[in-house]
Amino acid sequence: MTDNHSPDLAPAALDELFMSAIEGDTAALGRLRGALGGAPQPDLARWPGPLREAWHAGAELLLDDEAAHRGQDPEFVALLHDMAMAGYESRRFRDTLAAVLRSRFAAYADPAGMIAALGVLDVGTPPPLLARRWDLFALLAEGRRCLHPAHGLGTIEEIDGVASEVRIAFGRGRPHVLALGLCLESIQIIRPDSPLDAWLAGRRTWDAAITADHLLAAARDSLCPPECDAKRLTALLVPAVVPAASLAACLSGERPAGESTAAAGPAAPQRALAEARSLIELEQVLQSCNTTDFPEADRANADELIAKGAPRDDQAACWRDTVARLWHLDRGADWLVELLRRRATDAYAWADRQRFADLSDEMAGRLVGDWFRATATAVGAERFAALAVALPLRLWTPAENALAESDGDAQLLFAAIAASIRSGETTADMLAWMWRSDDPAVRAPLHDLTTLLRTLGKPVRGAYIKAHRDFRKLLVKDEDFHAFLLAGRDADELDSLAHGIERAAELDSGEKQTLIVRLVRVAPQLRAIVERRAGAKTDAGGPAAPQRVTSIRSYERRRRELEDIISVRIPANSRALAHARGYGDLSENFEFKAAKEEQRLLTARRGELERDLGRVRPADFSTADSSQQVVPGCTVVLRAADGAETTYHLLGLWDSLPDRNMIAYDTPLGRAVMGRRRGDAVTLPTGQTATLADVRPLADEVLHWLNDGEAGAPQAPAPA
Repeated sequence: MTDNHSPDLAPAALDELFMSAIEGDTAALGRLRGALGGAPQPDLARWPGPLREAWHAGAELLLDDEAAHRGQDPEFVALLHDMAMAGYESRRFRDTLAAVLRSRFAAYADPAGMIAALGVLDVGTPPPLLARRWDLFALLAEGRRCLHPAHGLGTIEEIDGVASEVRIAFGRGRPHVLALGLCLESIQIIRPDSPLDAWLAGRRTWDAAITADHLLAAARDSLCPPECDAKRLTALLVPAVVPAASLAACLSGERPAGESTAAAGPAAPQRALAEARSLIELEQVLQSCNTTDFPEADRANADELIAKGAPRDDQAACWRDTVARLWHLDRGADWLVELLRRRATDAYAWADRQRFADLSDEMAGRLVGDWFRATATAVGAERFAALAVALPLRLWTPAENALAESDGDAQLLFAAIAASIRSGETTADMLAWMWRSDDPAVRAPLHDLTTLLRTLGKPVRGAYIKAHRDFRKLLVKDEDFHAFLLAGRDADELDSLAHGIERAAELDSGEKQTLIVRLVRVAPQLRAIVERRAGAKTDAGGPAAPQRVTSIRSYERRRRELEDIISVRIPANSRALAHARGYGDLSENFEFKAAKEEQRLLTARRGELERDLGRVRPADFSTADSSQQVVPGCTVVLRAADGAETTYHLLGLWDSLPDRNMIAYDTPLGRAVMGRRRGDAVTLPTGQTATLADVRPLADEVLHWLNDGEAGAPQAPAPA
């Protein structure tokens, strides 16, 4: 080993570092990363045998250590990334990485889709490629610029975590929707606030003296992954930042990229609209058009081409952009207004509101306003409002502006939403628009819980996911919305609201509980209603929901076990670990492995006991009231169909002794009898039916055993 390698990169030093890391030393994780950086080869497979074996032995112990799986520990996560870049491979490594990435990117809607796209569990994906995809995924964000080898420079418009798809706009035309895995394989992302990002955003001007080497270095630093050549630079910078000739001169060393190209000659004359032979050519001419003075020949040709393209679905996107560009150039001109109004009835883009919404969502943002104004003028304010309510929420503001300019108002949008509610076609985007209004009349439909839940129960995708997710969060967690939802409700209406939430299939149990708790904070009078409803369920014969209780005997037994683990067994294990470390060589150190396994088991059991003892309270059952119904701490007698009777003691969570006919209230038989009354029919876990013949307090012998940790268990009651 040469001296220029890391001093930590020796088998004995690696053993020591891994042991320290396993014991929670974060600094050791950083030194392990430094050891990787000082390796004789970047590829672990090419390391000397003893060194490679020492790293593998220590890494597997670290990965096996439950305490080390700290998804939010930056040093641990960075070490995993560096190991992937170095080509470290094992099943345990991939499993650990999958768990860490799920934790790091917990906000992603489809964790399984993310793991599959990254190739974490696919042994056919080399670890360095996995690390590259990980870097790209961490940078994925709406609004980020990216480079595709076939489509050139684009902008990420949406990341659909439900469908695991990424929508990217590349210049003109419809945005491309790429599967997440394909996206991570093909694109490069321009890092925010990098030189390339600053140039493309206009925040930084070109240095007239820039050299090819500096330009390529800046581009590599700006891209993830950091790969760049002349072809990529051309796709990134021409013509958005620099003319092609200037870039070529810079890369060849003939002239700096920022040099003026004024001597290149006069610009080509602008083509006239009358020269366009198709709708596509017309739209291309309009892109470079800078005049609003259109001769009759231009108008006639535009009219003819727009009329031909209006009903065609295959030209809808081009037709949309052509209309928007024309409106931008000559908005309000009589000839253009007349042209568009003639197309109001046959235009494919305006025939259906979802079609209109999809086409509007896909177009370049700078054209949206003109497209909406042209549409509102052509079809009229009322019909435009009916089309606009299907838009994703992000487009509602430009739609409102266009409606106002066409002498319409927000009431038209509200009327269209009301029609959608009546027909059951409400979207979360509509609900969110109503909520942000200050008009009480506009907000009024949001009082209807049925409408809210029915809307949230609909499947959505694409641009509609964000509003759907945000409105669900609003309903469950927003205090202002809860105050609005509860305002003006009398006791009967509050009862109906609680009933609706209780039965809502659109919310999971956690969301229901959170919503009820937060509603009670706003309206304390709702608490009595919720508790009464819970009591009514029990009285009607449903299973009661008792407090989590157990006997004093069982509680004390677990408490003593926890005390023994903390005071005796964990200190002894720490001493065993310290002793085992002295043997060195992790690959053969079985004493250390055994001590670490015991540490894992002790830690898990300690956590389990602390969690259980915090959730369950001890009870002596001497005051249990079994006069009305079955509760924990009573004796029940079940009579079978043939008349045979069996007596059971219904006890706490940790008190089951089936051979003594002692059962916990949360066992299948316990749940079957909980809340029942004398004489009720009971369906047993076996499927047979029995009658609850008697319910009575526990005998003194049973009570004494439950409250005395040293007494032997009483015998099972004799059959009647």
